Amino acid sequence: MRELKFYLTDLINDYRDAKKIAKKLASIYRKFPEYSLWSKSKIEEKSNCEMCGLSFVSDYVKPNVHHEPTLTDVIEKVIIEKLENGEEFTTIDILSEIHKLHEEDKIGYMVLCECCHKRLHAKRKKEK
Repeated sequence: MRELKFYLTDLINDYRDAKKIAKKLASIYRKFPEYSLWSKSKIEEKSNCEMCGLSFVSDYVKPNVHHEPTLTDVIEKVIIEKLENGEEFTTIDILSEIHKLHEEDKIGYMVLCECCHKRLHAKRKKEK
């Protein structure tokens, strides 16, 4: 008999469930103080939007970090890999792994102005 533990695995029946949970976990992860520090450090490394070239200082545009693939996509991939390997896991396991990927700079990202960031997400939504 399995000891009484609650696994995120118990809530996932198919890929749609994995996607829904990945969205929730992305939202939670973005609230971590450590994520804010990571994001701030990446913004400080850049002085211009990587799409349009506007300056974050002289053009008074707000910088945003954009994950590519999206943070939700990265989390979903981690969840699916664990499911396919037959692993049981918790929310903490997934978020710890995502944090480690950020620390090891294994997460794709771009620093964009707020306008380009919104435009990129709108374009991505249209493509789906």
